[in-house]
Amino acid sequence: MLVKELIEHIQPVIEQQGFFLVEVKMKGSGRSPVFQIFIEHESGVSINDCSRLSKDISMLIDMKYPDFQNYRLEVSS
Repeated sequence: MLVKELIEHIQPVIEQQGFFLVEVKMKGSGRSPVFQIFIEHESGVSINDCSRLSKDISMLIDMKYPDFQNYRLEVSS
C-alpha cells in the first residue's frame, strides 16, 4: 500500500524532469525503510540525474512521510 501511495507522489516529479519511472521497491520496515527507485530516460541516465532526482524525491518524502526519520533512498537506472 505504501509503495502505491509513494508512486503516486513521486511519479509526477520524475516525469516533470523527462524520466520514466520503472519500478519502486521498499525494503526494511518500521521507521527505517529503504526505498529503491528505478528510472529510465531515452538518452540514458547519469549519476548527476540520479543525484538530482534523489534530492527532489527526498524532499517530497520528508514532507509527506515525517515518521520516516532514518530512511535510505536509492535512485538508479
